[in-house]
Amino acid sequence: MYMNPLTFLQQSCKILIYKGLYAIHSGELAGNFFVYIKEEDRGNGKALLLMPNPMEARYTDIKEIKFDLKFKNVKFVKKLPDDIYEVCKANFIYYAQKAGIYVSR
Repeated sequence: MYMNPLTFLQQSCKILIYKGLYAIHSGELAGNFFVYIKEEDRGNGKALLLMPNPMEARYTDIKEIKFDLKFKNVKFVKKLPDDIYEVCKANFIYYAQKAGIYVSR
């Protein structure tokens, strides 16, 4: 029986998936989504574009993300197509620069 690798990752997700869209299920950001922007990671800070309102770029510690994934506070939704991901990546850079947290490579 063939199992799609992403389906397996969805069920056992303990790490962030490149180009992944995640739903936030608890806390002050419940009801929002974020996209993992791997190319913009800085050390232990994982680059996330929060959306839809307000759209915000932030770096979040990997320990916090692992905790939220483990306890299902954050759930994987789907891997984004390349063209949509590129728009999200550009928005991350824009909002990170606007917030003064962007460090170009």
